[in-house]
Amino acid sequence: MKMKFFFGLLVMMAFAAAGCGALLPTATPPVYYQVQAPDASSWGCASSKPEPLRVWALDGAAPYDRNELVLVTGDHALQLSSRYRWISTPGEMLGQAIVETASQVRAFSVVNVPGSPGFLPELHLGGRIREFNFQLSPGRAEAVLDVRIIVWREANPKKLVFQKTYRATETVVQETSPEELTRAMNRVVARWMQELMNDLCQASFDTAS
Repeated sequence: MKMKFFFGLLVMMAFAAAGCGALLPTATPPVYYQVQAPDASSWGCASSKPEPLRVWALDGAAPYDRNELVLVTGDHALQLSSRYRWISTPGEMLGQAIVETASQVRAFSVVNVPGSPGFLPELHLGGRIREFNFQLSPGRAEAVLDVRIIVWREANPKKLVFQKTYRATETVVQETSPEELTRAMNRVVARWMQELMNDLCQASFDTAS
């Protein structure tokens, strides 16, 4: 049986019996998906910031501190899929996507992560995931991303220089296979990333926006 048919069948079973554990098969090996950094080669910044930026993995309270796909059914019941998973936590994937995209657009002289060799940048970026899920209803699904990003200066005391909450969604109709859902999430991330990069390119990082 093809994966997309199997996943769709599980979703229909969940709608038929709210709260059912049918979306949580444990007898089969897990299948992993990944959020990819978008192709930002055509975006670019008008001018690169002369200072480096350190990007931290984003925080996420439960259930976004785990790598299972999070499903929200029509009755607002939340389920974690033990079979369909991200390759790492959403915060780790999104943090890495920010690093790769900011490097592509050359928003900063250097973009690195905690543990990188060499100097410690003064400018840091982090944030918190508030939603990173798939909202399911009969005949359609929606990938949802809601995240708050902050940038601060590692001074004494620390100084907040940028903060903004982003929300993006992508509707999937008819097919609710894990492949279609995760592709929709990648489209959501790409749109969010373009808005974030535009904001970072334009920000002065002198005072909080």
